[in-house]
Amino acid sequence: MAEEVLDANAAQRRYWNTVAGPRWVAAPGFRERRNQESTALLLARLGITGGENVLEIGCGTGALTVPLAAAVGDHGRLVAVDISEPMLGVARQRIEQPNLLESRNLAPEAIAFVLGAGTAARLIAGR
Repeated sequence: MAEEVLDANAAQRRYWNTVAGPRWVAAPGFRERRNQESTALLLARLGITGGENVLEIGCGTGALTVPLAAAVGDHGRLVAVDISEPMLGVARQRIEQPNLLESRNLAPEAIAFVLGAGTAARLIAGR
């Protein structure tokens, strides 16, 4: 079973780095424009007031990452992850702090490692 999961993860990483990621990057802004309303609704619903810890899984090109970073503010922490290097490249260009973006395959047990054990956090999954 574990080997099947690893194979599936490798297949997804390959797909998002060689097929889907480059396609997404080739149409800049298209999906973001299409999803503006749902992004605004999500941000309003989250009600982030600053100083919170947020893990954004599947940050893609950073369309949600930028407003999330503003929402957590200087006293919060945002960790944005994605498996697609082409999409992370676009996200890094969009944000002021490129070091908050990481490329990782995160298993649920790894989330505590990323944010710190015992950390209360909001988890946001993209795409």
